Amino acid sequence: MRWEHQPESDELWFYSPIGTTVAHLRQDPSGALLVTSEGKEYRAKGLRQLAFDVLGWDLPIEALPYWVRGLPWPKAEETEVRRDEQGRLEALLQAGWRVAYLAWDGSGVRGLPSKLDVTGERLRMRLAITRWQLLGNTR
Repeated sequence: MRWEHQPESDELWFYSPIGTTVAHLRQDPSGALLVTSEGKEYRAKGLRQLAFDVLGWDLPIEALPYWVRGLPWPKAEETEVRRDEQGRLEALLQAGWRVAYLAWDGSGVRGLPSKLDVTGERLRMRLAITRWQLLGNTR
């Protein structure tokens, strides 16, 4: 999976284990677009519903911006939280998803995760964050 997140938009590419594109998804204030590997285009109001309708995936698109920063999603109840010796999230069970934090700081930004494993009922995503670009005041 490759994901580019901006305050007003998200763009995701999902790849097979051999590196071929399975789907390309984009969402902005005008709506959501999904393009399959066959080049078929689907549109809807929101990315989460579109991904579920077309691919059968219940993407946690609202929670990902929090989880990738090592934060619980504030709109969901925390059912299980495990932290390491430094107080960073090690594992999180939230909204039917298990988020395992495999590495921190490896992406060049101290205090942010660099590897995550996100597992839901019908989808598993491994995220390796290779670059952070922080906007605004980063103090």
